[in-house]
Amino acid sequence: MSKNNNLVEVFNVGNEDSINVIKIAETISHTMGLTDVEIRTTKGTKNGRGWIGDVKQMQLSIEKLKKFGWTPKLNSNKAIQISTKDILSEKEVKNIV
Repeated sequence: MSKNNNLVEVFNVGNEDSINVIKIAETISHTMGLTDVEIRTTKGTKNGRGWIGDVKQMQLSIEKLKKFGWTPKLNSNKAIQISTKDILSEKEVKNIV
């Protein structure tokens, strides 16, 4: 890590693409094996946000971490698929116990 006088150094961890909420819902539904899913939105606010105070788009810079040789291995869609499968498998284990 870089030499500095701070006790903590902060890094953003993420990926290099973005994904919208509809695609997230579709990916989760598909990964769960659901069919005929109807995805509805409230249409949000006049300025395109989901609700007052919502962040319309966000993509944190990962350049600082990449300077140390780190690169993301997954895109947003694949990360959502893996996370959904992991959450489902945890739930199955808890239901057995």
